[in-house]
Formats: sequence, structure tokens, C-alpha cells
Amino acid sequence: MKNLKLFTAISLIPLAMPLCVQAAWDITPAAQIQGSYTDNVRMNTLNEDSAFITTATGQIKLSNNTESSQSSITGGLSFLKFSGADDLNDKDIQFLDVSVKKRYERTSFSVKGSYRRDLMLKRSRAISSIDDSLAGDTFDDAFGSDDFIDTPDLDDSTSRLQIRRERFRVNPSLNWRISERTNGRVKLNYSEINYGSGAALAGVQGNKNQSATLSIRRSISDKNTLTISASARNFNPDNNVKSQNYDAALTWGHTYSERSGIDIKAGFRITERAANGTQPSTNDTGFVFRIGGNHQYERTNLKLSAERTVYPGAFGQLVETDRITFALTRRLSARTGLSVSSRAYSTEASRTTNGSNRDRDYFQLGTVLSHRFTEVLNVSLSYDFTWIDRKQASTTFSTEPGTASGNTISLAFSYNPR
Repeated sequence: MKNLKLFTAISLIPLAMPLCVQAAWDITPAAQIQGSYTDNVRMNTLNEDSAFITTATGQIKLSNNTESSQSSITGGLSFLKFSGADDLNDKDIQFLDVSVKKRYERTSFSVKGSYRRDLMLKRSRAISSIDDSLAGDTFDDAFGSDDFIDTPDLDDSTSRLQIRRERFRVNPSLNWRISERTNGRVKLNYSEINYGSGAALAGVQGNKNQSATLSIRRSISDKNTLTISASARNFNPDNNVKSQNYDAALTWGHTYSERSGIDIKAGFRITERAANGTQPSTNDTGFVFRIGGNHQYERTNLKLSAERTVYPGAFGQLVETDRITFALTRRLSARTGLSVSSRAYSTEASRTTNGSNRDRDYFQLGTVLSHRFTEVLNVSLSYDFTWIDRKQASTTFSTEPGTASGNTISLAFSYNPR
């Protein structure tokens, strides 16, 4: 089954070829070696274990740009060596990204595909251009935003064990200009998550997620836009209850200046869960909300957001999530930069038939200081702090309920051409 996902991801590559035959393909290699120390590698409440993790990553990126199209194919391999924790085996990680964009007079078409075969235990910071774009699965992101927007990795708050994880995703979208001030968009999404033989021990289950979104955006004035969106999603967890979600939302965007802006999204969500054994089918309605803003100074860029939405959880259920994110980047000099990012979220999962509680509170803070020695050689020093409050253990054999925290320090050297 895993070979089928990889084959499907690779099959997206020919889509990029005929769209960009007018220009030559650029080949950009990149490599990174990273050493990390973490004082609680499994994020256990009890029996905290420290470990050293050495990660070697190599990638190749093929890109082709013309006046009307953009295509890129990025593939690579990472090898992780664990030291200090005797029961952690050395592992490898594979990744593949494909992106195709084609512009016409009034329309544009794009397809993004991504494949990851990694670990739930992964604590490496990969090369920035390919750093785990499948952290989670968005149900519905704002019109015009990146399809691979950063989302919570709910697996990380469930359990941190050395379990294989495969994630596959395809996002085709069509944009068209209806009038001078009005644009429309149709976006489809298919994603799938599968786990290895240790999934039962960690209390996680694979799932499939399919969704479709229709958005209409209208420029009300030079500084204000209004977007109407409607979404439908089918969520199919392995050996668990299927569900359907239906969303409707309004998003207002305001640009204060060339350097700052804000967007506010509000709507409602209807969830229908199928019957399970003696339990009848259920329906409920909840609100979705997001507010985000950014401001760019001369050398500093600041982004803030807060949202309430729903994500598919690692254990095969829908998870309502309240989340706050913060990101700051500052250019200290022409070659040196500093970034600080933080995210906090609280999850409330749909209850299983036995009433188990899988709710989590999660907080993460990360800082990265990077310096470019030359046009291709870089060094970065990073620190990450993670805190989890598990209301109940994932399973009898893995994580205990209660709070857990961990600190990770990493030093990475990269060959990464601009």
C-alpha cells in the first residue's frame, strides 16, 4: 500500500514537464548535517530520557519558470542516528514535493503534491525549503493563502514514539477572474496518513481526508476585500466512525499600508457522524473563527493569528482546536537572521464510544539564529521548548497522563544555494 502512495506522488511529476518546455530546467542540490540534544526525547511525563540525534539530509530540486508557468520537483532523503537512548533505532526519512502552476489570460491552474515517510519521533530541523510541509491537514484555509499552511501536528501531542508514518497529499486548484474586482477559486484536497506496526501501541490510527472548497473574493475598495467560502469534507478514519463536515464562512481582509494588514474569518460548521455499533448517528454545529495580522518593519516581519477550527486527529477522530500562533523574523545583518516562533493550542476530541478523553493542551517555542558564510554555506543554531498536558494517557503502554516538557538544542551546517 505504501508503494502505491509513493507511485502516485511520483506520477505527478509528468504534469510538470509539458507545461514548461520553453525553458531549461534548473537543478539545485542542497545538503545539511545537524546535531541535536533533547532532554526528553519521548515527551514522557515519567521516565524522561535524553538523546543525541544526528541528522544528514540531502535533496535535489528541479525548477522551471516561464512567463506563464512555474514548476518544481523536490526530493530528498534524511538519515537519523540516535545516541544515548539504547532502544531507539537509526532511521531514514524520505520526502517528495511536486508543484505546478499555469497562468492563462483569465484563469490559473495549480497542483501541489507531497509525500512524507518519516517518524512520529522526528526531532530534526530540515532544510528550510522542504521543512515538513505536511505538518497537518487543513480543512479550509483562507482564500489565496498557501495550500501547505503550517498546521498543528496533533500526532506530536498524542504520543512521541519511534513509529513509521506515511503522509500523502494532493491539492489541485483553479482560480479565475470573474471581473475586475471579483475572483473565484475551486480547491480540492485529498490526504492520507498511515502508520507502521507500532500504531496500536501509541493509540493512533490512519485516516483519509477528502475536501472541496469554493471561494468568491470581491475587492470592495483599494484596502478592503470580502470572501465568501463554502466547504465540504469527508473524513474516514481506519476502524472508527466516519464523518462529514460542511462549512460556510465570511472573511474580511483589510490592508492598512504596504507593510501591514489584517484578516478576520467567521463562519459555522455542521458535523455529521455516522452510526457506530449500538450508537446512533449524531449531528452538531459549531463556529469557526480566525483572525490574523502581519506588520513589516524595516528589518523585522511580525505575524500573529488566533483561530478555532477542526482537524483530523492522529487517533482517527475529529479534533476541535483553539490555536494561537506567533512568528517574528529579523534581519540582523546582510548575512545574519533571527527568527522566533511560538504556537499554543488546546484540543477537544470527539469522544469514543467508551468515553475516553484524548484532549490535549500544547505549547511550543522555537528560536533560530542563522548565518550565511558564503552564497551557499550556512550555519544555524536553534532552541526549541515543548510543553504538553495530556488529560489522559494515549494507551496503557505509552504516555502517562499529566504534563511533560522537553528542551532541544540543535546546530546545523547547510549547503543551500540561493
